[in-house]
Amino acid sequence: MADTKISGMTEKTTLGATDLLVMASNGTTKKITGANLKSQIVANGLTGTPVPFTESGATIAALATEIDHGSTGSPITTPGPTVRIARVEDMAVSGIGGTGNKWTNEANAALVVLAKGQGSGSAGDKMQTNAVFAYARADGAGTWDAVGVQAIGRVMGSSTQIGTGAYLEGRKDVAAGKVVAVEVRSANYDTAGTATDDDYNNAGASNMVGLWITAASDTAGGALAKHGAAIQIGRVGTAQWGVGLGFVSGATADADVRSDSSATTSLYIDGTHTHALAVDAGAGAVVVGSLTLAAAASLLEVQSTAAKDPLVLFGNQSANASQRIRFQCLSSQSEWFIAGSSNAVITGTAAADQGIKITGSGKAFHIGGTTKIITVTAADTMGFYGSTPVAKPSATGSRGGNAALASLLTQLASLGLITDSTSA
Repeated sequence: MADTKISGMTEKTTLGATDLLVMASNGTTKKITGANLKSQIVANGLTGTPVPFTESGATIAALATEIDHGSTGSPITTPGPTVRIARVEDMAVSGIGGTGNKWTNEANAALVVLAKGQGSGSAGDKMQTNAVFAYARADGAGTWDAVGVQAIGRVMGSSTQIGTGAYLEGRKDVAAGKVVAVEVRSANYDTAGTATDDDYNNAGASNMVGLWITAASDTAGGALAKHGAAIQIGRVGTAQWGVGLGFVSGATADADVRSDSSATTSLYIDGTHTHALAVDAGAGAVVVGSLTLAAAASLLEVQSTAAKDPLVLFGNQSANASQRIRFQCLSSQSEWFIAGSSNAVITGTAAADQGIKITGSGKAFHIGGTTKIITVTAADTMGFYGSTPVAKPSATGSRGGNAALASLLTQLASLGLITDSTSA
């Protein structure tokens, strides 16, 4: 303990409830009494006030023990931690007691830090309870990244268990409580009052990232080693999430989700859903092939400046099944259909026939340029050039030996436009 200075130490005597016992490597013991338990440990003989490390820039005085290791004028240059705790264990669950389980890590931790907040009065005037605060700061161009906390969970040897880098849990035991298991914040204070924007980088980590997830593997020879999932949402027991991934109003500026990868499928939806994909009213349009709407009021657009044959395909190429594309309003609907069997959708169709069906009392389907040229009604009547639709007409009377008239009637009847009931 030659390099460590602790004030208020006396030779070991009877320990009080607020005393601390310190033992040196040579076996010598010292007692720090409760009155002197607030002590400053200055490692390597360094003296002076340390550089403020708190986020506010002010030094918050330690109430019990402070370790100062290095200073601005005399920084640490020798590799090695200020404090090191090493532990080797082989502990059975039965040793914890009747309520113990494999995940009661307080019972076998190398370091346990406990903090309890209690008191009366207004909660709005109280500090949040904090068990551990870690703060790393990089000053100057000659420094490397500042990492507040680094944790590694590693599985080695013949173990088949899970290496978990960090387990974080927010818990509430009262109905009025709230839970945030992990809060991650990207803070930008580079220019007072006017922070500089940072844009998304599609080739690597952006300059400001809330969460950066990478996969690492020993891939000798260039072989790819695929990891299961970057983010996977699960549950314990019957608990469920209301929303798996949510974005609050105003949280993002350019895109809620963006993919610049070369994955086989950009968005894969499986499972059982009432709506595999839902876009609510007012949420905006769905555009394929462009980032700009051709028609401002449209809800769905498929665009292409290159030849695409087909541009859009509905149906399948493996079976003759009845399928319909429907345009519908309160009083009528029309359907572009494929008949899966004889007389499906419309009487007289054969399997794999295609057509258009109109339904709705007094409603019609029109074809035209600037005015209606062909009209078909839901009552199976038809009209041309704006004329009132009628049922299939019948031509009657005598042709009077007129060969041209006979030929015309025959051709119209062969097209199904009339019934030829005339006589020679």
